[in-house]
Amino acid sequence: VRLHDFVQITNKFNFINYELHFSYKEIKSLIDNGFEDLLLKIKTSYNISIHLPDYISKDELINPLSKNENVSNKSRNIIDYCVLLAKEIELKTRNQCLIVGSFSMNEFDSKNDFYNNFKKYISHIEASSGIKILAQWLPKMAWYFGGSIQVDLFSSEKDIEMCNKYKIPLCLDIAHLILSANYYKSDWKEWYNQLIKLTKHIHLSDAIGIDGEGVPFGEGDIHSLEEILNHSSVKVLE
Repeated sequence: VRLHDFVQITNKFNFINYELHFSYKEIKSLIDNGFEDLLLKIKTSYNISIHLPDYISKDELINPLSKNENVSNKSRNIIDYCVLLAKEIELKTRNQCLIVGSFSMNEFDSKNDFYNNFKKYISHIEASSGIKILAQWLPKMAWYFGGSIQVDLFSSEKDIEMCNKYKIPLCLDIAHLILSANYYKSDWKEWYNQLIKLTKHIHLSDAIGIDGEGVPFGEGDIHSLEEILNHSSVKVLE
């Protein structure tokens, strides 16, 4: 859910699991005004997760490991604030509040360097705050800045190898998984089997081709939901 839809959706549907997908402008507003009003809208029975903004400004993607100090600082400030919010949500609901992020920018010389540094970064946050940050699996052709852009993280067999090597905790977006596997003409279920042991959270929607995200269930490449629905993690419908 988006923040502006949260109350309307909670009034209409009898759900207990919600993922708050913030924009960078919403985070700025929360930083300026505090998150007390938001906490009042969250019932103790809810299971809340937080989706980090994809952007830190209108023309910059979130990248806490950027070599550009301005980008890195903005990204880390947003993440640190979401960690504080997650801790407050956990205190209210007594449920774990996971943070999901789309990390698509690699400024290191190799993927190995990126994943090594990324694991150190999220491990430090978890050790100091108790909050777990999950990397979202991405489509190869991602929709950023109003167009389709190729990403080179969390979207290929090499990324599967790196995630397993460094034990990166994942939010497995099933539609993104299908799209990225299709891009490489691979079997998404084989990729699923290699990633599921790292998966702590699932985004669930169907997909077809390399850019057909969110088609009605049954019209895409998911032919059975049973195995996914039986996974122990929270499943968020998208």
